Order: sequence, then C-alpha cells, then structure tokens
Amino acid sequence: MASRSSKARGLVRQRGESATNGQDDANGLTIQSTHLTLDRERRVVLRDVSLTIAPGELVGLLGPNGAGKSTLLAAFAGELAPAQGAIELDAMDLASHSALALAQRRAVVTQQSSLSFDLSVLEVAQMGAYPFSQAHPEQVAQWSQRALTLTELSLLQERLY
Repeated sequence: MASRSSKARGLVRQRGESATNGQDDANGLTIQSTHLTLDRERRVVLRDVSLTIAPGELVGLLGPNGAGKSTLLAAFAGELAPAQGAIELDAMDLASHSALALAQRRAVVTQQSSLSFDLSVLEVAQMGAYPFSQAHPEQVAQWSQRALTLTELSLLQERLY
C-alpha cells in the first residue's frame, strides 16, 4: 500500500476483469515505486510512496488539489525524476528506458492536452502508432480500432478530438 503525504486522501484499487477484457495480460506492464519522494519547485509533494500496479489492475488516485496525484502520474510517465527512491517498469529502472522504448510500451495522455488543428478521435488514436514507424497501415488500423473498442470510444471515432 502507498504511504501518502498528509494531504492525500486515498488510493482506489480494483482487481478483477482485466483492462484487456479477460484476454492474456502477457503484454501488460508492471510499474512499481519504492520509497519514492517527489519534489515540485523545491517543495516535497509526495514522500516515501511505495506502490506496485500489476497488469490488468485498475487504479484510481483520489485526493484534493495539491495532494500530488498529477505529480505521481508525471513521475510514472517518466516526465519527472524522483528526488529519492526508484520507479521501475517491468523490473527495470524507468530512467534506463529510452523515450522510444517507453513510447512503444505505454501511452500517456496528459490532463491538459490540446491540438491546434482538427483531428478525429480515430486519428488521435492512430497517433499512438508513431513509435512503430515500420507498422503497416492495416496493422495501425487494427490497433486503433482495438484501442477505441477497449476504451468504449468506437462510436465517437469520427468526432473531432
């Protein structure tokens, strides 16, 4: 279980049906933090967070503004280096993965994302294939449709993002 700063309110976990709708989680990722301390602008936001998230596990972070939810997610995405402690992705230090290797293993959609031009939901999903430059267009189409199906967004695929 994670220890939290005094502001954080909780961590919600759910085990059961996997994110892949019961399919094999062999391609899933395990992310683990050990005694993680995170700073923002020289202020400790989270201290001594130890947490493991296994493939197929659904986790929700709950807490008031300023509790460190976005900071923890930024660190897990590789955008913020720990002040102390470690973050591992499949038992390897997160910082040891190249940006391309990370992009090929996981996707990150930030809280504040905007596009300067009109793209459909499907086109944004297809952007997830950019790290796989050798992928055939038919494979990209299959991946994109699967992602939209898993996230229950298929009916919105033509809507502008």
